[in-house]
Amino acid sequence: MTIQSRYSKAERFGHWLGGRWQAYRQRERQTVAQALERGVPRAIAIGGLWLVRLLIMGSLLYVASWVGLLLAVLVLVAWVACRPPSSDDEESEWREGPSGFGLYHGDTRIDPGDPFEND
Repeated sequence: MTIQSRYSKAERFGHWLGGRWQAYRQRERQTVAQALERGVPRAIAIGGLWLVRLLIMGSLLYVASWVGLLLAVLVLVAWVACRPPSSDDEESEWREGPSGFGLYHGDTRIDPGDPFEND
């Protein structure tokens, strides 16, 4: 068995995130203690913390939903842009056809032509 001497990036990120979480929890405990010292009932102090948590989670979910919607639209646009053209998408072309020289789409002339051509 080999012993890994260095932490991977994921482990370092996990340790960093854990440290931030512990600091946040410590700050929460300090806030509740300060509120209790000032005479705020314990239920209200803890309820206020839960209200703050819910507001933070709600705002994060709101932002995440807009990011998800933007990502979905970008994927849809990329999918439409990269789709191969279907066989029905026949391009119009200038050529000699049944109604004379003109712009044809399939066998149908789509330009108005010269109205005085047959005079």
